[in-house]
Amino acid sequence: MIYVADSVDRAVHVFDPEKKTYRKIGDPQTLKLPIDVAVGPRGEIFLSDAELALVLKYDSAGNPAGELGRGGELKRPAGVAYNRVNGWLYVVDVLQHAVLAYDPGGTLKTRFGSRGVGNGEFNFPTNITVDARGRLYVTDSLNFRVQIF
Repeated sequence: MIYVADSVDRAVHVFDPEKKTYRKIGDPQTLKLPIDVAVGPRGEIFLSDAELALVLKYDSAGNPAGELGRGGELKRPAGVAYNRVNGWLYVVDVLQHAVLAYDPGGTLKTRFGSRGVGNGEFNFPTNITVDARGRLYVTDSLNFRVQIF
């Protein structure tokens, strides 16, 4: 499966190359500025929306299944990545210059980072990915680097 967050169409496009199928997830009337998408172990879909300041969760069929970041936890979520090693969803928050980690139930477990140029500090981080060993790679945009955790 290939998942594409589309900020203009305000949706997630889902392509299945094996079955040669396509579907669209998300309500363009609800979504404002979807940025990135991650897929959990049961096929659940996590979509960051920078303008809503939320990560929206959909079940594997594309039905709304919850939200992460309510109550001001997130300011400007961008990159999201699911870590299969510890089961957490990592969210890069551009305006907080931080990475927030949520457990499968959507509870904030930890956060790290602040604005700066040192190790573990960020200057407008944007994207994140996780390798098979559980290491996080965060693009630290205005420090012109990728930090590995």
